[in-house]
Amino acid sequence: SLTLRLPSTLSPQRRLEEVISQLSRIGGAQPMGFGAGKILSLPDALARTLAEHIGQVKTEGAPPSPPKLEERRRIGDLCKECGQATFVYEEGCKKCLSCGFNEC
Repeated sequence: SLTLRLPSTLSPQRRLEEVISQLSRIGGAQPMGFGAGKILSLPDALARTLAEHIGQVKTEGAPPSPPKLEERRRIGDLCKECGQATFVYEEGCKKCLSCGFNEC
């Protein structure tokens, strides 16, 4: 970041806070996670890690337990063939998890 390369009267702590504010909430093509823990992009992940390192963000103890098998249903777009909301993008193609219809 240019903030780190230029001479500044700011303290190293304040300069790092500026970098964190510039990198935070930058969106990306494939965000990861849900809710408050959602990572929008690599710069956003770096900003969160730096913020945790300097103590701006409290890290949570154990990660939340994964949802039960019944709760892991994927919700996608509506399938043109069967009408179910299970038309998802996987492995380079869009396919229906209910009937198998695909668009590649």
